[in-house]
Amino acid sequence: MEPQPQEASNSQRHTSDQNVHNVSDHVDEDATSDVVDMDQYRINSWKDIGKIDFSGLSMKNICQLHFADLGLEFEFYNSYAKTRGFSV
Repeated sequence: MEPQPQEASNSQRHTSDQNVHNVSDHVDEDATSDVVDMDQYRINSWKDIGKIDFSGLSMKNICQLHFADLGLEFEFYNSYAKTRGFSV
C-alpha cells in the first residue's frame, strides 16, 4: 500500500501563500539601480556599424541593438552574415 500525500492544513497553506506574496513584493534595488546606456546599442550611421566587433557579439547583444532606419539594419545584418561565412 502506497502512502497517501497529506493535505496541508489551512494554516500551513495560508503561511505558504503569505510567503509567496512577500517574495513578490520585494524589489531588488541593486538590480533596478543600474542604468543601461542605450547609446551603446543605438546604430545611427554606417560609421557605427564599422565600430562593431562582430566576432564578440552574442545573440543578447544583437537583440538589444536599435537602428535609426531599415537601411542601416539591412547593412548591419549583411555585414554580420559575412563574418559568419554567409555570402549575401
